[in-house]
Amino acid sequence: MIQESVYVRVAMNRKSADFLVKRVAQLCPKSGIVQSLMITENQYASIEFLAGNPIEDVRNSDAKVVVI
Repeated sequence: MIQESVYVRVAMNRKSADFLVKRVAQLCPKSGIVQSLMITENQYASIEFLAGNPIEDVRNSDAKVVVI
């Protein structure tokens, strides 16, 4: 197990993602480990469920525009 908690944030482009990483880095605690991993929408959409069932929700779609 690498993580205890996973948080996801969508960024529209690499510049926006870099900004978010820098912002989180400013808020990190002095001790412990905080890691960042950037993946594309297609990579995220290809996640395989090994246990449990995926939720059939529009937010789990790899469509470019999702109105919630």
